[in-house]
Amino acid sequence: MKTAFLFSGQGSQYCGMGKELCSHYPAAAAVFKQASWTLGYDIEGICFADNDRLNLTEYTQPAIVTTSLAILAVLQEYGFDAAMAAGLSLGEYSALAFGGA
Repeated sequence: MKTAFLFSGQGSQYCGMGKELCSHYPAAAAVFKQASWTLGYDIEGICFADNDRLNLTEYTQPAIVTTSLAILAVLQEYGFDAAMAAGLSLGEYSALAFGGA
């Protein structure tokens, strides 16, 4: 049986997403740190805190992609891989990143 990774789109965000993952897995924390540097703002602060900014599209989309890529980094670090990936709407970008695009 082949495995597929499925990535969610906008609307799947919630305050605190990725926080526990980053506290337990350095690979996930590294993705968040790189994303913050690339974006030029603290994506961890937006994802981890209880705030309204997470529901603004300009922050929602980078937050979801960052969290998806952080989860992916942890899965790959532990040897999980997939034969294919798919994403719903915004999730297509995470699926493309998984595929090496």
